Amino acid sequence: MSADQEGNKVTVLEKNAMPGGHTALSGGFALITASKTQKDVYGVKNDSVESVYEDNMKNGGGKSIPEDLKLYAEKMGEATDWTVDYIGSKIPEKLTPLGENSVDRAMIYEGAGAGFVQSLLDKIKDTKIDLRTNTKVTELIYEDGKVVGAKATMSDGTPVEVNAKAVLLATGSYGANKEMLPESLDKFVFYGAQLAQGEGQKMAQDIGADVVNQSYVELFENGVEWKPGIAKSTYNGSMATWDVSGILVDRAGNRVVNERSAGINIVKEMEKQEDGRLFLIMDAATYKAFEDNVAGYGITKKMLDDWIATDGAKIPYFAKADSLEELAKKVKIDPEGLKKTVERYNGFVANKKDEDFGRDPNYMKAKISENGPYYVVEQLPRYATTLGGLKIHNQLRVINKEGKAIEGLFASGDVAGGARGDDSIPGADFGWAVTSGYEAGRTISDYLKNKN
Repeated sequence: MSADQEGNKVTVLEKNAMPGGHTALSGGFALITASKTQKDVYGVKNDSVESVYEDNMKNGGGKSIPEDLKLYAEKMGEATDWTVDYIGSKIPEKLTPLGENSVDRAMIYEGAGAGFVQSLLDKIKDTKIDLRTNTKVTELIYEDGKVVGAKATMSDGTPVEVNAKAVLLATGSYGANKEMLPESLDKFVFYGAQLAQGEGQKMAQDIGADVVNQSYVELFENGVEWKPGIAKSTYNGSMATWDVSGILVDRAGNRVVNERSAGINIVKEMEKQEDGRLFLIMDAATYKAFEDNVAGYGITKKMLDDWIATDGAKIPYFAKADSLEELAKKVKIDPEGLKKTVERYNGFVANKKDEDFGRDPNYMKAKISENGPYYVVEQLPRYATTLGGLKIHNQLRVINKEGKAIEGLFASGDVAGGARGDDSIPGADFGWAVTSGYEAGRTISDYLKNKN
């Protein structure tokens, strides 16, 4: 859309009936460092490009490609303001504190990812963009060392060929393609677009493109296994419980981690469990916060009610009971262990100090009620997308195995690997898609001007 804004003729080939992909499934988190929005709307003036770079490099295990992360850190603020001022995307009243960020910079667009995608679809009506849905790209047209278009097939089998002076791949990850994934994900459930098969990456590799960080995936700590191997995300709901009295326990009934610490710390504890599960324990008030905030990830109240009604008998493991002992038995947690943990945690709340894991007292606002009902929700590690992809340089041009840019070929979003290391802060994936897509439109415009 930024390329259209610069006066270019833009054709979008979308293989699905509705655009959006993984973005539409996401929680709508974005990192907004150095934006007018962060400073003027939310009053955060102590953030910097250097700080967001350092936080993301640390969270990504030092595995981010420095040039890619630098591009992201420098351009995310500009891209954020563009979505608000030009696209008209709606933003919330306040930012969301995250343990991975040293400064408040995480913002959830209204309506989460689906709401953001809708704002794009509303705006595209005001542009000259030729959007063709149900049109799957099958091959890049590569002639004399340059990409000059793409071949595609419509859903009815009609072949399509589009000639272009530049091609931008924004084809998403390979998260649903087991052949391209590492073997270390046996305890993880997949949350993402089932059509994320990595076709764009493979098409680029067919003409010599290089790749980076292929073994890295984005890990989250709040999946529920609603179908075998397939997750729904409870991210917003789970986060809301820490503001009340939610705790995470293992099958022995013990807390094993600071629930408000960085997500990767919780994931590491989940990996130690035999089946990868921890359990979110809630009283009635906390469950109400969970229920009110879980929407936006494809979970409805009816789903929650249906899962609760199974009483822990099948996946996803949800249950409700009048006592902690009864609740524990329904999902095979040690009843005595859970009872002792709740008593100990309530003591920490009273003293405003978590002596076991150092949970911030600001997120220990209430004791777990002495009266039922109580609720339990499984929490599984999930991978939402892949973090590797095509090797790019700082103008989002795709690099070949000789280290040279492939003429006419650009990449943005999940198909462009390198910026996020071996794990990403919540909001970094969505934000990278927005930032790299916005910047790609501008750099392609400059590329075309220089070629003319």
